[in-house]
Amino acid sequence: MSGTLNNALQTIMYRPTRQIGTIIPDCAVEERHTDLITITQHPVERGSPINDHYFRAPSEVILRWGWSNSSPQNAFSGGALGILTAAIGFGSESYANEIYEDLLKLQLSGKTFELVTGRKTYPRMMMTSLTTETNNATTYGLSIEAVCTEVIITQTRTVTYQPETQQDPKTTAATAAPGPQQPYNTVLPPGAFPPT
Repeated sequence: MSGTLNNALQTIMYRPTRQIGTIIPDCAVEERHTDLITITQHPVERGSPINDHYFRAPSEVILRWGWSNSSPQNAFSGGALGILTAAIGFGSESYANEIYEDLLKLQLSGKTFELVTGRKTYPRMMMTSLTTETNNATTYGLSIEAVCTEVIITQTRTVTYQPETQQDPKTTAATAAPGPQQPYNTVLPPGAFPPT
């Protein structure tokens, strides 16, 4: 069974409580959420209406998740043969490696993904760091630490202001730059001095 079909069936059967993109963990060891605001450094006058004295920094989530070659997800990803081998206690030994490859592809895709955690769902995240370690406890599984950072999307628009209409622009208009000036040049007879 392909990974896409497997994920579609799992989504139909239940909404996972945790997932990174379309990848669902076997276990969540730790999830650390960080939300920061940055205070601007300029002075703020007392009583003045302000809305630019702080801005929100992108949220960051550190995940410590794991996968096991003997998990039920491994059985579903292997089709009928995977279900049979999982029933007798065997699964694909490459399952954890395939998950790691999928995580690397997600990180290098350059696209944002949805991150569902036990606390909050983040609609636009990117994986800035992915760390794994293989030892005697994780030989037949995958344990990762991933740092996911929010991508904040903004939208700007252009507004055209109409010129001011004035009753007497000559006396009430704002001062404008005069532009380049040409000196007045008079031809004087030889030996004459220009007037002061």
